[in-house]
Amino acid sequence: MSSTVLLPLRASTLRRTKSRAPSRVVRAAGVGETRVFRGIDPRQLVAPTIGHTVLVTGGTSGIGWESSRQLYEAGCRVIVAGRTEEKAEKAVKSIVAASGTTGTGSLEAVGIDLADLSSIKKFVDDVAYESFSAIVLNAGVAPDRAAMGMAAGPQTAKRTKQGFEETIGVNHLGHFLLCQGLLPKLLSTAGARKRIVITSGEIHNAESPDGRNGAVPTLGDLSGLELGPDFEMCDGGDFDGNKAYKDSKLCGVLFARELARRLRESLGDDADVVCNVFSPGFVPTSGLFRNQSAPVQALLKFAFNYPPLATSLETAGMFTTHMVLGRNTGETQGAYYCGPPDYYLPEEGMIYGFLRGIFAPEFGEKSPSFEAMDARLGRRLWELSEELVGTKFDVAPQDRDREGSPVAV
Repeated sequence: MSSTVLLPLRASTLRRTKSRAPSRVVRAAGVGETRVFRGIDPRQLVAPTIGHTVLVTGGTSGIGWESSRQLYEAGCRVIVAGRTEEKAEKAVKSIVAASGTTGTGSLEAVGIDLADLSSIKKFVDDVAYESFSAIVLNAGVAPDRAAMGMAAGPQTAKRTKQGFEETIGVNHLGHFLLCQGLLPKLLSTAGARKRIVITSGEIHNAESPDGRNGAVPTLGDLSGLELGPDFEMCDGGDFDGNKAYKDSKLCGVLFARELARRLRESLGDDADVVCNVFSPGFVPTSGLFRNQSAPVQALLKFAFNYPPLATSLETAGMFTTHMVLGRNTGETQGAYYCGPPDYYLPEEGMIYGFLRGIFAPEFGEKSPSFEAMDARLGRRLWELSEELVGTKFDVAPQDRDREGSPVAV
């Protein structure tokens, strides 16, 4: 059977590619060199079955584009989500061109504006008939972080359609609502364990080098979010673009852990949907930093774009693919994964992690920051997120009660 590359769900076929066995080999490349990572064995990827559907937000550029390409080449049906259908269609065409005859899956382009809750709800309604094997909540914005805090004067927050501060509104609240809308589809999809993958970063950790650069990430008592849609910062402080981005990644870890807790509570330890979160590493060549000032972009490109400090797009895509198809990542619930230089054992320390990244790079499970493990904070963030998006996020499927016991329907 030939593989069909599609545009939007209602659009016509773009082109047909020669059928071949799905490739399970993912190239592991560092910046400027080929690298092999412990913890990732391409031979241990779950071979996608026909109809294995993966949604990737932010799929039009950077890590999302590369992840979509690798998942497509691995045999998945990839729904490439961009801010507009036009951008997503362009990305689909470029992925097809880059993959040539190696793509064994299919691609579809859809528009989801994560800065507009009505766009998210429309997408969920439009794909009401769809089933999903995985959703990758990858899209993100990073405001011009005022030259890493060196700019004088107050910073001004951009706003989403509903008036949220854009960084938290897109990176967390938009994904929160999208996940709420698609979870029933994951729960009703037959087959192996379905996956929710959230892209975060070690920058969420106040003790990491990136976390310490400028104001450290912290949600405080969430007094900012309690003010309603007009919030500036989660902790109630004045807007700081650098901190807002860090806080959004902290929200991602807290959200993943709280969703995983609720899945366990509702469905038990053998829940057929798992949620995990990971750091793709620092990727200077991604489109994430497009809103940074020219000096900051130049600094990132020329001063820090070297392993193990930096991760190539191809390697970041490999990490994402492993989160979606890796066997071990389908067996954990609420886990945080990362690669070099951030991965190290508790007894080793950060310096050893840097050395490990040079001589024996590894991608594995690690404890997130102390604040990210605050279960009470995670529950309160969930509640406030429900209030802000105006939708209750009930994890229990319709045919089960909150204890996971079957009920009559």
